[in-house]
Amino acid sequence: MKNLLGLPTLSVLEAMQRIDETAEKVLIIVDEKSRLLGTLTDGDVRRCILKGTDLQRAIDGFFNPSPFYLQTGFSSGEAKTIMLSNNIQILPVIDKEKKVVDIIFWRGLFDKIESTANAISKYPVVIMAGGKGSRLDPITRIIPKPLIPLGGKTMVELVIDQFQKYGANEFFMTVNYKSELIRSYFDSIEYSYRMTMIEEPDFLGTAGSLQYLPEFSSEDFIVSNCDIMVDTDYSEVLRYHKENNCLVTMIASVQSYSIPYGVVQISESGSVKSIEEKPEYSFTVNTGVYILNKQALKYIPKDTFYNITDLIQ
Repeated sequence: MKNLLGLPTLSVLEAMQRIDETAEKVLIIVDEKSRLLGTLTDGDVRRCILKGTDLQRAIDGFFNPSPFYLQTGFSSGEAKTIMLSNNIQILPVIDKEKKVVDIIFWRGLFDKIESTANAISKYPVVIMAGGKGSRLDPITRIIPKPLIPLGGKTMVELVIDQFQKYGANEFFMTVNYKSELIRSYFDSIEYSYRMTMIEEPDFLGTAGSLQYLPEFSSEDFIVSNCDIMVDTDYSEVLRYHKENNCLVTMIASVQSYSIPYGVVQISESGSVKSIEEKPEYSFTVNTGVYILNKQALKYIPKDTFYNITDLIQ
């Protein structure tokens, strides 16, 4: 339980790391005497990031100060009603002094975890697999990047498996470099999903090849690089995409990097201004997974090398 409790003095970055470590998507905010102050969800953190909030800023003011909770002596029926009515995964239990004494989990109460298995079942997934994989040279001189083995499967199969976890069943793969090997591999294996190969006539970048997609009924579709797996709530991503009438939604990730040395700041005269020991920097990075509306395709020039980053710009 202690891993899920946090003080309001935590920074946004620290809270995000705690949420990631516990994998429960929520922190229960308490004071120094463990009295309930509120809750902070991964959605609250995302909103901070989208507003450009300094990640070193304390979460005080960002968490929900009026959370749902149970009091000691509650009934399981009461807990189930609150969780089902409000789509809550975790409920803190407090005593008469408002101290958090227990936490009730959805999976413990209902003996199951809420499934997002059908979150993207209606959406096609386009996997970009036509590049040369230059960063993996010399391996990719022989094996195209999508077919590089990781464990018992190829890289692209692991990406497909990740999307299948959320219900995806229709895949399109854009191919070019060593496409005959990729086609032969998929002709030789059995799989439960629908796969359509799209051959690029030339190297057209991560967006240029999208002009060759066939017509499909869904207005929105998912685009992914062939070497990235993003574990996220796709139902939440799609909700955001639709509510904001987005043509393109980028899934981004905050990454933190620690410099293992003392960083020296030097003035123009050559004197030492300061030394910061092992500083940590945070960046919001592009994962290479996107949600696109079909209307975005009209902005892609024909038969031209064009990346999705060009489209977003």
